Amino acid sequence: MPPDSALSADLYAAADDAADPTHDFALFLAESEAKFFDRMAEFVREALGCRAPLSNLSSWYNPAAYALARGGFDYCDAHGYVDHPSFIGRHRFSLPATHPGVNPLLGGEAVPRLSWLRLFGKPFSVTEWNWAAPGKFRAASGLVMGALAARQDWSAIWRFAWSHSRDGVDSPGSVPIRFFDLHNDPATAASARAEICLFLRGDLPALPADAAAPAEYDETALRGGAGAAVRIVPPPNAQSGWEKRIGVRLGASDVAMTPPSSRGDGDDFATPLPERGAFVVDTPLTCGGFAESGRIDAGALRFEIASSPAALWVSALDGKPVAESSRMLLSHVTEAMNSGAAFDDPNRLVWTDYGHLPVLMRNGAAKVELRLDRSLVSPALSGDVEDDGRD
Repeated sequence: MPPDSALSADLYAAADDAADPTHDFALFLAESEAKFFDRMAEFVREALGCRAPLSNLSSWYNPAAYALARGGFDYCDAHGYVDHPSFIGRHRFSLPATHPGVNPLLGGEAVPRLSWLRLFGKPFSVTEWNWAAPGKFRAASGLVMGALAARQDWSAIWRFAWSHSRDGVDSPGSVPIRFFDLHNDPATAASARAEICLFLRGDLPALPADAAAPAEYDETALRGGAGAAVRIVPPPNAQSGWEKRIGVRLGASDVAMTPPSSRGDGDDFATPLPERGAFVVDTPLTCGGFAESGRIDAGALRFEIASSPAALWVSALDGKPVAESSRMLLSHVTEAMNSGAAFDDPNRLVWTDYGHLPVLMRNGAAKVELRLDRSLVSPALSGDVEDDGRD
């Protein structure tokens, strides 16, 4: 790189600016990261005798050149957040803090950028993710992220985090809501039940391996520096992560995708409704959705939000489809916030005081219709259900 060249402030280059020196710098970083990983992997495996799968580069700088480094990992990993706070005071991770506060389902943004960091042919995990407090839409997080991870057939996802303090570990719920912790946030904790059912239990099947629509990268060109510093983002006219498997594929590599899961019959679905900022998922064992207002039709479950945005879903607990189940968990989750929490603006985008216990749930109402097959459920349960004409 010429000594008088200047790097851009954000280290990313424009896709059509081949002369940008940041391409060379991104390639240098990618090569350095690959060499570092090889040295550390050799030490862990040979000197320490550890055979665990190894990875690196989970966040935050993600130029195209890093696909080259990820090709040498055992699996690929990523981090990503909705409503991650920005700290506008003197200290990080303290108030005052601001956050975007925009419904991520509006305009089809429910599929996060991190989804494109998957490298086809490698297992993929997300070891940090969350929809942070005080975001108004975090009740939908378990439905959306659980459905996405299941549909994309990712290997693992981890919420960040259970607790940042020993008090939260020893006595869950003993401190007020903070940005990320589950133990003291009933909205986030309740939403996690949806991701457990959809992803971990396997209620929503993965897309088939042939439903792949990756962003193709020319490995030879990348190694020559072409486009190396361009940010990995969804390509123009990218396919939806609800209908196609997405990620990056190095064009010169002849690797196959990881085998698909053999769960479900492929007729289930999960999809955002961008014009409404809503979401719906319909599987035999878990069905429901999220809406700021209006009606959601999710198969055996239909509901209409009468007041306050909410996630509402039902999961069968006896292994039978919801329409036949005699034991189900119905969840209606609005928004949670500490008593006395203070904000610097009417839209509650600048958090200035955490507030105190007890945690309060926003009052909400919904009209719920659960359609059951009377001939297959217990008489006691079917007697409480409105006739839907199927008995």
